[in-house]
Amino acid sequence: AIYQISSVSIDATIFGLALVAVAYLFSLIKSSEKVTPKQIAVYTLLCLLLGLCKVTYFAFIFLVLLIPRDNFERNKQYLFGILAVAVLAVVALLWSKYYATPAILHSYRMDYMAQHNINAASQVQYLISHPSQFVIAINFALNNLGYIFSSLFTFSYPHEGHMHNSDFMSPMYQLFLGALIFLYPLKEKFSRNFRIGALAVAVLVYIGTFVIQLLTWTPVGSIYTEGIQARYFLPLFILLPFIFNFNDNLGLDTEKIDNYIVVLVLGFIAATVLCLVCGCY
Repeated sequence: AIYQISSVSIDATIFGLALVAVAYLFSLIKSSEKVTPKQIAVYTLLCLLLGLCKVTYFAFIFLVLLIPRDNFERNKQYLFGILAVAVLAVVALLWSKYYATPAILHSYRMDYMAQHNINAASQVQYLISHPSQFVIAINFALNNLGYIFSSLFTFSYPHEGHMHNSDFMSPMYQLFLGALIFLYPLKEKFSRNFRIGALAVAVLVYIGTFVIQLLTWTPVGSIYTEGIQARYFLPLFILLPFIFNFNDNLGLDTEKIDNYIVVLVLGFIAATVLCLVCGCY
């Protein structure tokens, strides 16, 4: 995320917003004080900004439903979370229909879409007429989980003539990230309902991103999604340690572990810079 934020990628904004939104949500879940409607409104605003950057991340609003009812002063205040979901769902639909779609039609993508027979309405009609193809498309998305994870340390496109990656650092980074997701000793544990709900939101964002790309970046009649990059899913990695981590061994020296993690992170950041220099200069 740090590497992407320091680049010219327009997706950089979603990483900071996602970190703030999830951190704020966790503070509401773990706080000893009661959750107020104002705080729900703040989280909704963060999800609104996040969704306006990348539409599939509107789904982060569903995480508000994972706040335990006991965290609210009055049971009825829990309904503000449901109201927030409904309001943001309407906003997402209106924004997609009246802004996002027209914006694409008046952007540089229009020429590319015309040359490659990309049309969302025609693609939807094709999928309705061939429902089995849609199933294959979803299966294609699921089969790409390994590719998404393995390409997290790969930057740029092959057709641009250079790739910023390392055959050594890439697998090392994947092992490091896997250890953080599954093995880091968490002081704060989350309920099974939270884990299942957060996983459902992550799956919704993941599949939704492929579906959006299928409609807006893939030729009509093709079910093999084009244009997908690993960076689209970086915000999901914020949730993964809390979904899959089952390490409750708090006897470990977490301060020392954190120090090692910081050193390794700095090493990986330096490696991305070296890959960029070697790839371009």
